[in-house]
Amino acid sequence: MSTRASEARAISPTEAVSDTIDATIAILQMFNFPAELIPFALAVIGAAEGRTDWFPCRDRILGERALGESDTRTPEAKKKWVQRKRELLCEWQERTRFILIECAPGGKSGDDFHPSRYRAHVLRFIEECISLGQCYLEAGTSERHDAFKQAAWKIMPDAMKKLAAAHSRHERFNRARKRPEDEIKKNLKAALKRLLRATELERASGGDPVAKVEEHLAAVIKLFPQARVHTDTQEEDMDTRDTGGESVAPCVSPSGASPGMDTNRDEFVSSPAPDPAATADWEDIEARLRRPRPVANWDESVPPPDAKWDESVPPPGVPPEFASKKPEIAALEVFESVGAFSFDVTHIHDPSPRKDKNREYERDLDGAAFRENLETYLEANRTEQAGGEYWSMAVRPRSERVVFWLVDDATRETCERLRAVSFLQIETSPGNYQCWLAVGDELEKEELDEMRERFLRVASETGGNGGSYGALRWPGSVNHKPERKQPDGSQHTVRIIYLAMGRVTTVAELAGLGLLAPPIVRAVPSGFRVNTNKATTKWPSWDRELGYSKLRSDGAPDRSEADFRWCRTAFLWGWSEAEVAVKLREISPKAGDETKHYIQITVANAARAAERSVA
Repeated sequence: MSTRASEARAISPTEAVSDTIDATIAILQMFNFPAELIPFALAVIGAAEGRTDWFPCRDRILGERALGESDTRTPEAKKKWVQRKRELLCEWQERTRFILIECAPGGKSGDDFHPSRYRAHVLRFIEECISLGQCYLEAGTSERHDAFKQAAWKIMPDAMKKLAAAHSRHERFNRARKRPEDEIKKNLKAALKRLLRATELERASGGDPVAKVEEHLAAVIKLFPQARVHTDTQEEDMDTRDTGGESVAPCVSPSGASPGMDTNRDEFVSSPAPDPAATADWEDIEARLRRPRPVANWDESVPPPDAKWDESVPPPGVPPEFASKKPEIAALEVFESVGAFSFDVTHIHDPSPRKDKNREYERDLDGAAFRENLETYLEANRTEQAGGEYWSMAVRPRSERVVFWLVDDATRETCERLRAVSFLQIETSPGNYQCWLAVGDELEKEELDEMRERFLRVASETGGNGGSYGALRWPGSVNHKPERKQPDGSQHTVRIIYLAMGRVTTVAELAGLGLLAPPIVRAVPSGFRVNTNKATTKWPSWDRELGYSKLRSDGAPDRSEADFRWCRTAFLWGWSEAEVAVKLREISPKAGDETKHYIQITVANAARAAERSVA
């Protein structure tokens, strides 16, 4: 056990301020918060002074707090600066659908002036990040520059879920403040949650977490020399004489004793009629504290060297806290942790011929709706339909914070190579895997597409391809593809082999790890010429191209072929790929109803065909 973990970490006021700033920036970076708005956000969070309810603050005061006294701008200029940053913050929150700081601009009502009001919803998670980061530092498991970043990753799934819910259930933030008793229960529950996390760190350092808990509970109880529990109201009576007039709930168990503490003390009198249900909760907490930690060679960033791919045990790349979760829930939580907020579900009739494959769609489901319907989807996936047929379940997650890169048909070697930058790896069928990366760069689409192509060239060296460009067979569902049938006649259940909550990578990181191939210098064929007389004002006729298209089995012209022919002609007339993609969505009925992926594929295929036709 390290010396740092064995001794309590004394925190100076300077360190406390530094911890707060580090934790705040770590949380904001997890949301890809704009760097230009960080000073404004820090000023609002500082002005909140720990409050998570509404508070007023004048623009001039907030500007001085954000810009500092040394700033030479006039008070009026500082007010304008605050108003501009507040407007940008609201725009960013509306775009990302995360409400970190709720804003209500001030104004005049008659002769009265009302200052702007704020509510820092993110503050509750910053406090949790500070607490957990300090636990990492005390246990000696992380250096200072990594402790709060790791803590932010840990709490990110819950933060994203709650702060996204703030947008969809806006009205709940205008309710009356809860009773003090309710606030005490809520805070005690949060403290116990952090306590259980801290015990894992203590156990990892070789210490006895139960002894630590007993030590700290004894210190808490000393603050309440006359703590007692009333039997008539079952409410805690708080002595405020030794706490500066503040009411603080005694940390006691329902049976009248703290776990592992001696109850024969003058300061503590237990209730003769404890609540059996509450006692069971405390007994469960004590059992979890004393439960030995599962032995698992697992690290968030580096795969274990002796990783086994054994079907009978949880994969070594799955954290212990997820090993007992259903794979479908674990997959949802890890996608939400990297920014997924919407899910398109496709039910695929796999046994039917590829060109005539039947599909049913459910689009734009938020995380809550998707979670609510998951059991129904999986039940339909496992139920035999008429004629002995089954439906597979594919999902396309969507995010505005990151871009998802998929490596499909990956080998084990590819999975090992990409594990350090992947947030999820799954086995879709025996020996076939998918690696998922969340890329957080704010690059133009053309640049990201080029980087993805370079990345896939490296991944393909050991086995893998771009696959379905962002869709996966959901973990926990059965893959009913006939060609994936196992020797015993059964079908494979998609399973998770590795996940890392909140793991977001960047193009720079991939390049530093040697996961980007050199760019390809594309020489324009000498015979490639376009019509330069059009002056970029005339477009081909889509109706004309539809007339030249082949007929489908129902006698109607093939609109997909019309889209392709029209795009190819537009390229030959000199239009760029970006211009063609935008115009295609405007003029084509099919493209207007399809996803962005359809347009991207059609435009890319037509561009290659146009280049070949003049080569």
